[in-house]
Amino acid sequence: MNNKKILTAEKILESTRALINFVERGKIKIIMEGNREEAPVLPLYILKQKYLLHKGYLMIALNKDQDACRCFTHCMRTGESYDVRVRRECVV
Repeated sequence: MNNKKILTAEKILESTRALINFVERGKIKIIMEGNREEAPVLPLYILKQKYLLHKGYLMIALNKDQDACRCFTHCMRTGESYDVRVRRECVV
């Protein structure tokens, strides 16, 4: 059962990374203002931080502690500001 969860997490991270790449290359535009009543605006750097946080969790599950540490460190250095909850998770 645990292997299924890890495989699912890997697939989700893969998809998220692909979406981040599309946004960075300008192939997908993020609507920052206007008619976004249903969904909150999430800056790209916060999305990257959340991606790196969850990638770190996956590395821990795979017993790759050094890789997890790199992910958490990169997470805290990504962007102009940070999501406080993400930072708290990275240092704990």
